[in-house]
Amino acid sequence: MTATPVSRVHYFDKQFLRVNEFRDEQLYQLGLRRRHNVALHMWGIVNGLELANEEGTLVVRPGMAIDGYGRELLLPDKKRIAPENFDDLATDRLDIWLVYGRHDNPGAPTGYRSCDAAGGAYRSDEVPEVLVERALSNIVDARTPPDVPEQVLNAPVPDVSDDPRQQWRVYLGRITRTEPGQYSIDLSQRPYVGVVAEVIDHPGNATRVEVGRQSVEDEERSLGGVTYVYEKGEDPANDQSRRFAVFVPEHLVADETETRVVVPSRFEILQDGTIRMRGRTVINGNLRVASGAIQFVEPAAFTAENTPQVPSIYRIQETGSDQLRVDLGAEMTLNRQFVIGFSDAEGKFTPCVKLELKDTTGSGTLAPVMTIFGDLKVEGLLQGDYVPRRLSEEATTALLASFQAGVAAGNVGP
Repeated sequence: MTATPVSRVHYFDKQFLRVNEFRDEQLYQLGLRRRHNVALHMWGIVNGLELANEEGTLVVRPGMAIDGYGRELLLPDKKRIAPENFDDLATDRLDIWLVYGRHDNPGAPTGYRSCDAAGGAYRSDEVPEVLVERALSNIVDARTPPDVPEQVLNAPVPDVSDDPRQQWRVYLGRITRTEPGQYSIDLSQRPYVGVVAEVIDHPGNATRVEVGRQSVEDEERSLGGVTYVYEKGEDPANDQSRRFAVFVPEHLVADETETRVVVPSRFEILQDGTIRMRGRTVINGNLRVASGAIQFVEPAAFTAENTPQVPSIYRIQETGSDQLRVDLGAEMTLNRQFVIGFSDAEGKFTPCVKLELKDTTGSGTLAPVMTIFGDLKVEGLLQGDYVPRRLSEEATTALLASFQAGVAAGNVGP
């Protein structure tokens, strides 16, 4: 079957039904389902079909895939991969593929055979075949399988086929023999099925994903007696239009009187590449900013009475001030320090400035202390109150003796 106009069989009373009518009906249903598989989805692995080394035995595990002609490839049992393939193909790298297969059973039982002398298959088993081939390149382009015509790969209307001779390979991975009896398995290039859609709604809650879609008006959706309102994006005529968005409700509706809930866009990507995130964001790992800057466009919702209890950097506006703060958090946390320094090529850190809270008087009261490691260069004035430090009597005597010794040495004649 190819991408030809769909022909549907019609039935009427007292119609004489032949084999062709049933065959055409079956092909019609096969064509519809297979076009659905490749038009509303992307072909690839559905689940399973992993390559595995199970106690020295190489196998393809059970699973299912859909090929580019929309045919289901269902592997119900494990399929062993013979290690002799490495020697037979004179290689240490094998690429494993899955293809559609159809095997005709013998003729019908006695009493059910066709009057046609040639007979024919009574049933056909659709069992996929595992292809083992020598790896021809370091990287496999799994989305461009070999032996598929270019016009089929690039067809605007997906082709379908019921001919087992028209193969569409689904890549399962690569097995490399590192040494006799030892193997490594690479599953990184496997193609998986996808979905072709611009809106994905969860059936049980108000979560929504928009893909490449720009909603120009607020949209409503009723779920469980509650109307959820998804906020529109900006004007699609400008570069700020939204092209990807994830909507998650702020809370579950617990009040039965609440019948209308606004669902904001929590994460979105705009046409010009801008990424926006709303709400609390937690990053477990390092955050790197390349070719950009961290900007605090709007102040945080903190006040003098409600500041974060953990180390934070934020902008805050108070009466008569607009501050960018590096906040070390709750002061009761012992040994918390703010340190600026450098790391050398070996990763060793050298501090330059350290800020901490310390009890410098022994009274139990913590006070801020700044320590400078190295020279302090001030281009300007030092302003503020200075606390004089009185030298001890021993230090005064030592300095005076040093001064007198220097004067005496300077008065020595030739």
